[in-house]
Amino acid sequence: MQLLNGRSEKKPEDSPNSYLQLQYEIARNSGKPVFQWRSPYLDIAIIQDQEHQLLVSGDKVRAEGIEEFKRAVKDFILKPPQVKPLPVKKPANLNALIFVNMTSSDRPLAEKVCDELKRQGVGYSRPLASGDPSDTRSDLEVNPLECDGLIVIYGSSTTLWVRRQLLECRKMLSKREKPIPAFAIFEGPPEEKSSIACMFPNLQLLDLKKGIDDFHLNKEISAFIDGLEKENA
Repeated sequence: MQLLNGRSEKKPEDSPNSYLQLQYEIARNSGKPVFQWRSPYLDIAIIQDQEHQLLVSGDKVRAEGIEEFKRAVKDFILKPPQVKPLPVKKPANLNALIFVNMTSSDRPLAEKVCDELKRQGVGYSRPLASGDPSDTRSDLEVNPLECDGLIVIYGSSTTLWVRRQLLECRKMLSKREKPIPAFAIFEGPPEEKSSIACMFPNLQLLDLKKGIDDFHLNKEISAFIDGLEKENA
């Protein structure tokens, strides 16, 4: 829950966003429900800070009395969530290895993807988190050559980083004896992000920009694994 008014907060020295904006981004990236409140009498037009104006007018913000807001939060908490059952599917057990490439900011999202790969019977590899720069670079070059599938995580990372990784991967994949069976971009929260304006043949798009939940994560990863199963059939 986040209570907002017309005053923008201070900004950290190393960030263009205010603490309120950073709090909201962290909450949204977690994939959990977000409740934001502002007074229905707040005149948004007079807010001079454009970024704060966008925050208080977001689609998650409830412009209502505080008691109504508290009641809505209470009803949400007490109402049992409607959880879609996960599809029953036999683990693939393909003896396959998927390279999941990501920036450090998207590590929590990558870990969820890796957990789902493991649950469906598929192995994974992630970039080295630390070490000598030459070793980490070498690792990034070797993984696309040796893996059976590749996923690039596009969550809070920059569009430029994703484009560069795709181009680097394309360069490395051209050195393989056989084409890679499965290659995908995994788009996670936040929902609003720039298009990478880059597409290769057979490149899959796994779309979970609106939030991560077990049902849709299972569905998207299953679609990715189907490409591996067809190659190994």
